[in-house]
Amino acid sequence: MTSPRVIPSMSISAFNCPNCDAYAEQDWKWCLRQGPYDINPPVMSSSCSHCRNTALWINERVIYPSTYLSPLPNSDMPIAVQSTFHEARSVASTSPRAAAALLRLSLQQLLRELGSSEKNLDDAVGYLVASGRLTAQIQKAMDSLRVIGNNAVHPGEIDLDENPDMVSPLFDLVNMIVDAMISEPRRVDELFSKLPEGAKQAIARRDAARDDNA
Repeated sequence: MTSPRVIPSMSISAFNCPNCDAYAEQDWKWCLRQGPYDINPPVMSSSCSHCRNTALWINERVIYPSTYLSPLPNSDMPIAVQSTFHEARSVASTSPRAAAALLRLSLQQLLRELGSSEKNLDDAVGYLVASGRLTAQIQKAMDSLRVIGNNAVHPGEIDLDENPDMVSPLFDLVNMIVDAMISEPRRVDELFSKLPEGAKQAIARRDAARDDNA
């Protein structure tokens, strides 16, 4: 299980880098601070000890890179879903509502990849629930993405402009869903494929006998 991401902040010395997303110590420097007077608002830079790249800050807010609110996509994420995920990353800092709506779309694309043909996202989640493929936590993750993303497009009880910090965890939810539905089964299948052939045949006979007795 991956550790929770630490959102970049000028009040802490280490966080997930806005450039490489690795959790690392940061080296701080003043920028454009020349002459007898300080620049107002102050401009600073943080340099990541892991990737050595720089982020720029104004008024305790990252202005570069624009993807600072979000992690990179899970490497097992389908290509079409990755494209929408990256689009959401590119606008997260300037438009939390747009990012949430795009992440809702990425979930819809992912559910199609997982075999759901339902056009309505609520029905698509329900299809996977009925199939018995979802744990309670993954169902909650999907419904959270669906509801918050829907509120981003249609006025509701959740105002993302007033609560932009709600957007960053949505990226983590998409990655968590991909890990549970694609990455974990792949890892299990890879390990099972390495079992001795005799052991796999014995397992097949056991399962066949169980089916015959059902």
